[in-house]
Amino acid sequence: MKSVLPFLPCFFLLICCRSAHEAPSLFPPQTLLDSIRPEGIHAHMVFLSDDLLEGRAAGTRGHMLAAKYIAAQFEEMGLRPAGENGSYFQNVRLRRIETPKGGCRLVEKRDRKVRTLAFNQDFVSEGSELVAETSVEAPLVFVGYGVTASEFHYDDYAVFEDHLECSGPFRKFLL
Repeated sequence: MKSVLPFLPCFFLLICCRSAHEAPSLFPPQTLLDSIRPEGIHAHMVFLSDDLLEGRAAGTRGHMLAAKYIAAQFEEMGLRPAGENGSYFQNVRLRRIETPKGGCRLVEKRDRKVRTLAFNQDFVSEGSELVAETSVEAPLVFVGYGVTASEFHYDDYAVFEDHLECSGPFRKFLL
């Protein structure tokens, strides 16, 4: 898979290098600074965040569209490619963890009632590249948003201090 060498924040930084060769003693030259307009930056951001790019997940069609767009902008700025085979791209090995549809479930048992929660609708969970399948049965604690912000005198865990140990791995959060 291919990836643009500099990441998106570098893209905007490199705009400042656009015409540095014109006046090396003035970096960045005032003429360049005068040419950077909020509307221009906004236009790049609108395109790169558009649903047309399908989220830009690594290795997807949307990712390649975004990468080629940025490479075209680099070329237009006159930046020399530093990637493989004289391009702006570099081959990068990527791994993806994907939960198959119906492959992850959470069953809540409470007060003799059983409720099966839907993955990515009622709960989210991260996968592991080390473990293909896991089954766990343990108590689940609801902790609101799971926020502790002492500077605001707010702590979702405060109610558990005297009543329940809340240091285990299973907590139910609001998202």
